[in-house]
Amino acid sequence: MAREAGEGGDVRHWSLSRVCSCRCSDAVPVWRAATGPLAPHGRCGLVRVSESVTGLLSLQRIFLVVLALQGGLALILLQRKGLIRLSRATLLSGLIGIIVLAGGTLVVVQHERLNLTNATPIAEDARVVQWRAVLLRIAQNPVIGSGIGREVMRKAHRDLIPDSSFWHAHNVFLNYGLEMGLPGILALGWVFFSLLREYWRFYNSTDEKLKLLGIAGLMLILGVVLRNQVNDMFIRDAAILFWAVNGALLGYGHRRSRQVVLER
Repeated sequence: MAREAGEGGDVRHWSLSRVCSCRCSDAVPVWRAATGPLAPHGRCGLVRVSESVTGLLSLQRIFLVVLALQGGLALILLQRKGLIRLSRATLLSGLIGIIVLAGGTLVVVQHERLNLTNATPIAEDARVVQWRAVLLRIAQNPVIGSGIGREVMRKAHRDLIPDSSFWHAHNVFLNYGLEMGLPGILALGWVFFSLLREYWRFYNSTDEKLKLLGIAGLMLILGVVLRNQVNDMFIRDAAILFWAVNGALLGYGHRRSRQVVLER
């Protein structure tokens, strides 16, 4: 987004790109935990601390929401398969702690945004108004859309752009819908669903390493999809990183699956 808008040198825009990349890096420590014997919990903790600091400094509200959801869901999935052993009280306390910490941090971040920038309250966010207009425009041409590329709003729907910062829909599914209509939205949804289905199969395997890989993949898809509901960073280096990590996880997972079958 920063390079297309001509603001590639801004530190804040670098942070935005880094935060987007962090959603993919969630999978890396869990993958290493599944493929190597060294201190997996330490690696996961280090990555989480790094992500939290990055998200806080970049003042990204959605980042905090996604991080909390990932943390809570990962705890539940790990507990469900016996990969960690926590009492119900401990698990519940952990989930409540995640919610409280994320909520408190979100309040601080929103306060800082209002003090340091021209940000508006969440209820008055210009993206909400723009999303309604984009949905109506998609409904007008639901079969073929208005043309390929994120520049489509500038080319075919300039009246939807309130200012230079809102030249696309700030939602990956709406951008695909504006470009290619409902078929574009369905195609993108099917891609994410297919990945989730593969990782869910890993998670339900009898092999512990495959279970960890499954959780890593599920967190990866969850993070990328949710992060891109309020922007569209599923492009360039972030998209390349996404597919590279998926390739590593799926490649190792299917090879491991064959090994498990042969060992029976």
